Parts: sequence; structure tokens; C-alpha cells
Amino acid sequence: MTVQKIIEQVSTLLSDQIEESVLYAWMNDIELMIQMQLFGIARADAVQYSKENSDTAPIAAGQYERVYSYWLLAKGHFKLHNQSGYNRFRKLYISEYAAFRKWVIRTHGTADMQQSGG
Repeated sequence: MTVQKIIEQVSTLLSDQIEESVLYAWMNDIELMIQMQLFGIARADAVQYSKENSDTAPIAAGQYERVYSYWLLAKGHFKLHNQSGYNRFRKLYISEYAAFRKWVIRTHGTADMQQSGG
């Protein structure tokens, strides 16, 4: 799924109450964290998204791409003062991020990364 499609779906689920530019900023926050923490990519080299390059897949593609939707939905519900929605999507995000992190360590990590916990 592309970044644009993720943004569109989340915007719809949040009843278009969050500006698209805010959703892109939040998407860039999570993508930067993933690139830096899990792949060791320097901040200056990290990919960031805008409408112009949103037709690409984010780094956590495939079965783990839900990490982005859950992150954006948690942030959106928090901004909209919906505590139960925030709590629900925050838990889903934490679970999905942990699964993705384990997969990254298993498939891309070094022994040092696995021993140190990532």
C-alpha cells in the first residue's frame, strides 16, 4: 500500500477531521523513527513524504504496514480528545511495532543487535 493510500484511509476513518498536512507530518514522524531506530539510517538520509512522493510504499510494507495506520489513528484520536479511540489504537500500534521490530531483527539484524535488544 502506498503512503497516499494510508493517509486517505486514515483520513476517512477520522471523518476528515485532521488536516492532510498533519497526517503527513505524523507519517513522517513514525517513518523517521523506524528508519533511524530499526535500520540505522541517519536523519539526513531518511526518506520523508509529501504529496509529491506519496505514491511509494513506506519502509514497513506488506503485513506490517498497519503500524502506520494504527500510529496515525492513535494520534488522530488523541488530537480529537477521544481517549478510548486513542487507547485502542495505541495498543494496536505498540503490538504491531513490536512484531515488526522482531521481524526486522530476525531478517536484517546482526547478532549484536539481537543481544542488545535492538
